[in-house]
Amino acid sequence: MVVYYYRNYSSMDSNNFNINNGLSDEEIIARRYELVNFAKQFEGNPYVYGGTSLTNGADCSGFTMSLYNHFGYQLPRTADSQGYIGIQVSRSQLLPGDVIVYTNLGGAHHVGMYIGDNLMIHAGTTQTGIVIVPIFEGHKIYRRVIY
Repeated sequence: MVVYYYRNYSSMDSNNFNINNGLSDEEIIARRYELVNFAKQFEGNPYVYGGTSLTNGADCSGFTMSLYNHFGYQLPRTADSQGYIGIQVSRSQLLPGDVIVYTNLGGAHHVGMYIGDNLMIHAGTTQTGIVIVPIFEGHKIYRRVIY
């Protein structure tokens, strides 16, 4: 698995654009649901700080990065950096597969993926592991990688 620590967002966005550009509108919709269904199979797996393994454990950004990477998309390694990839959308525009980045005054501190019906899947804590929950309150930005 490739791990991205650097901030070469334009290269990642270019890669992601090229994948999206090769898909029809119907394939884009199907890809979003493939991503969501793929993510759901890891519910209950462990949270591991610094981890990127969907089966053996991941932290929040390692989880989202690894999900997208499975489909060829590139996301940076940290929650803060994932807030810069793709295109920004509003809460009312959220679609399954969009990234939700939770921010505070010091930058991003958590990330999850929207799965529809006001729910997200994320690597929560060592107690919860990977879990589906309602979208948290707080300051958020929403990013679309599959468009």
